[in-house]
Amino acid sequence: MIDKDSFMPLNFFKKTDYFGSLSGLRYRIGKAAVPYTDEERAACKKEGKALGEDEQKTVLRATIWEGPFCYGKHDEKTEYHEDFPFTAEGIDLAADWINGEYETGKERWEQVPFWKPAPPLT
Repeated sequence: MIDKDSFMPLNFFKKTDYFGSLSGLRYRIGKAAVPYTDEERAACKKEGKALGEDEQKTVLRATIWEGPFCYGKHDEKTEYHEDFPFTAEGIDLAADWINGEYETGKERWEQVPFWKPAPPLT
């Protein structure tokens, strides 16, 4: 389980992503730019803040996938993610979400085999 009390601070995520695993569940938490929703655009317009057509907001994206491979080598079709506010509270929410996904499928995650390299050619 991710220990939120000893987890990375928000400044960490401003510069890089965090990767980890819980048994066979692999995860990544990082900064992402996503478009504003129509509701958010309407609320900004109501407040007198105009948003450009291509303007995006920064969120904290938590992505999970099944191991054994790392983020750069996994099948992207098997991953799923959730977006959270780019705040300290967002980090807690992302950790809670990952912990919840792990607990919900704990039996599945514990069955994921670990990758073993092929034996050397002789």
